[in-house]
Amino acid sequence: HVIQIGEVGWDHEADWREGRESLIVEGAEKINDVADKSEVRMLDEKLSRACVDHIKRIKKSGDSLGGVYEVVVTGVPSGLGSYVHWDRRLTGQLAQAILSIQAQKGVEIGDGTANIRRPGSRVHDEIFQDDEAVFRRRSNRAGGLEGGMTNGMPIIVRGYMKPIPTLIKPLETADMITGETQPTRYERSDVTSVPAASTVAEATVAWVIANAFLERYGADTLEEMVVRFSATSRL
Repeated sequence: HVIQIGEVGWDHEADWREGRESLIVEGAEKINDVADKSEVRMLDEKLSRACVDHIKRIKKSGDSLGGVYEVVVTGVPSGLGSYVHWDRRLTGQLAQAILSIQAQKGVEIGDGTANIRRPGSRVHDEIFQDDEAVFRRRSNRAGGLEGGMTNGMPIIVRGYMKPIPTLIKPLETADMITGETQPTRYERSDVTSVPAASTVAEATVAWVIANAFLERYGADTLEEMVVRFSATSRL
C-alpha cells in the first residue's frame, strides 16, 4: 500500500502504522484488498482523495511526483535467511530487490529511520512466553527481521521512489554534439508511478521470501516441502 505521494501522506508515523495494524491481524491479503479499492492504493479514503487532487494539480503544472510505499508479509516462519553468510542475509536481499526497481532511491525495514532518534530501550522488541509456551514479541519495530533472518513477526518493508524524469515541463540538458544548453524533449509522462511501484515491489519481495523458503525447506516436490515445514513448525 502507498503511504505518501509528494507532499500528501500521513501527518504522523503513528497514524499510518495504526491504520495498517488494524488490518494486519487479518493478514497481508486484507491490506492488499483495501489498497486496491483506492486509485492510489492508500488505506485511508480521505487521504486517498486528497492525494488524487494533489496529483491533478501537479499534472497541470507539468511536473511529477515520487513517494513512499510499504510491503507487508504475514505468515512468515522464523529462521528464513542467514545471520552468518552476508549474501544470504534476508535484509540485504530485500533491500536489493526493492532498489532494483527503477527510480527507487531508498529502502527501510521495520521502524528503520525512526529508530535512530530513539534510545535502545524503545527500539528493541521485548520477548515473552505466552500461555501456550510460545515465545513472542510485544512489538515489531524490527519489521520481522533480526540478524538477517525472519523472527516470525510480519515483515515490513518500505520503498522510497523519486519523481520520474519525463516531465511535461522540460528541464535543461546539454546537446552532446554542440554542448549547448537545450530543453529536454517531451515524449510522455505519468505524474506518478508510486502506486504501480508498490505492486511491482510486492512481486519482488514475494520472490525473495519464496526463495528463502525454498532454501530452508526445499525438496523435490511440493508435498515433501509441506512435510518438512510441518515438522519444523511443531518444534
